[in-house]
Amino acid sequence: GLLAAAGVGTFLGNVAGALSLSTLLVLGAGAPMWMTFAWLLGVQGLAGALEGVLTAASVKYLAQRAPALVTPLETSAPRSLDERAERGTRGVSGLGLALGALGLLILLVPLSSRVPDALEVVVDRLGVGR
Repeated sequence: GLLAAAGVGTFLGNVAGALSLSTLLVLGAGAPMWMTFAWLLGVQGLAGALEGVLTAASVKYLAQRAPALVTPLETSAPRSLDERAERGTRGVSGLGLALGALGLLILLVPLSSRVPDALEVVVDRLGVGR
């Protein structure tokens, strides 16, 4: 049930992140495929299994100590995607938030560093990105 979903979801999230990073490193930086996939999926698979167990233990603890944090407030089915959400008079739309975030990013671009990050340094030292 809930504990299995929490544990398995955490594990799968770690593995999916490792898979996407591995793919990007191989396709974008030219990293060796066998080493990249084996290393990242292996390490993140182990880390994900441990995190999954810890997450399930945390959810179990919360279910015993504070069940309101891990149980739904209502048991009815969720609202259909066809139904319009009720809006308050002061709510910010999703489009407004997206445009605000985009504007913030545009303002911050000139402040970005020209110094390479750690991944770029490793790729340059290995000479795999050329």
